[in-house]
Amino acid sequence: MRKHISLSLILLIHISVLGQDDLTPRIIANQVSIEYGMHPDIVLEMVKVFEADGVSLPKTKKTLESLITKYDHLKPDSKELTKADQQELGVSDKIFNWFKFDFFTSVETKGKLSPAVYSPGGEVRIWYGIGEKAVRGLWRVFEAKEGEIYAQASAIQALQNRSHSWQKKFEKQLKTFKELEKELASREGYDEVAKRAKERLDEGDIEGAEKILEEDVLRYNKNAAYRNFEVGKVKELNLKFREATKYFKWAAELDEDNPLYSLYYGENLIDTANYDQAIVFLKKSLQSLKGLSNIDSSEFAPRYNDLGLAYDAKGDYDRAITYFQAALSINTTTLGKNHPWVAIDYHNLGSAHYKKGEYDRAITYFQLALAIDTIALGKNHPRV
Repeated sequence: MRKHISLSLILLIHISVLGQDDLTPRIIANQVSIEYGMHPDIVLEMVKVFEADGVSLPKTKKTLESLITKYDHLKPDSKELTKADQQELGVSDKIFNWFKFDFFTSVETKGKLSPAVYSPGGEVRIWYGIGEKAVRGLWRVFEAKEGEIYAQASAIQALQNRSHSWQKKFEKQLKTFKELEKELASREGYDEVAKRAKERLDEGDIEGAEKILEEDVLRYNKNAAYRNFEVGKVKELNLKFREATKYFKWAAELDEDNPLYSLYYGENLIDTANYDQAIVFLKKSLQSLKGLSNIDSSEFAPRYNDLGLAYDAKGDYDRAITYFQAALSINTTTLGKNHPWVAIDYHNLGSAHYKKGEYDRAITYFQLALAIDTIALGKNHPRV
């Protein structure tokens, strides 16, 4: 059973409550500072729920103390919380989902692989905007292949830059998952293969979804670009980058004017250290994108960034810096100067200048990245 730490709710602005040991997180909010034995964002979000319901602060404090005490004594050998646990806690579905997420991160994940609460646009989405079974399935893939990922990251210079943090890497997986789920959902009403594959994804069975989609392509639909593209995506969800290559290649060749297919193929070629070919298809993706109307400028940033990574990996640092600067310019304009992606742009620029031996410039960019990460993540975050 995990250690329970008393909770204090204090009506002061920016009061820091220090944890009693390394397992005690700390959070500073506008009106409350909370000490507890669970994820800080989770407790803060529960406070917000009570505030929205008009519950007084003293009652909120008392209720949370009682809930966390009950929650702390639930069986630790269970893989997930059940409806019976919800009844024992006596909480709404929204509050219970927070407990389920904390239980997942504390019981099923570990160390540097433990995810933070993902808060796009300031709105916390407990399960990253997708079903909890899917999140569990994706995370099991990460943990099962942790050693393999590290081996690849140490061998591929560009992947080191791209994996600025585990959280960022997992967010990319989540983005791929959502895109694939949306594509399958658009066909599940009339396409039995899409329906079965989506069911597997929703259950967190990424391997099962991969098998269904791959068998369909190899047997019946080898010449359908979008189906090859979907197999490439699900292969990447399973972190099978080299197996994904041929499917992304087929998709990009079957539909040469599709900027998304050439983008994914180019990124896959970076992941597998085929930098010259990656540059060819990333530039092709850029040209295809420029030929479309009503395209948001933010669509260009990832392509510029990927081209920078490819040239960086080849040792052509001047070209890399040119593309990193282009990505930075777009991201600063479209996302704001303190966005985490802007920090990654600064980090990439610092890395390129460092490799050129331009240490003063490198330090400047690293300091800019650090300043943004400190604001966005807090000074005690591992990435900082």
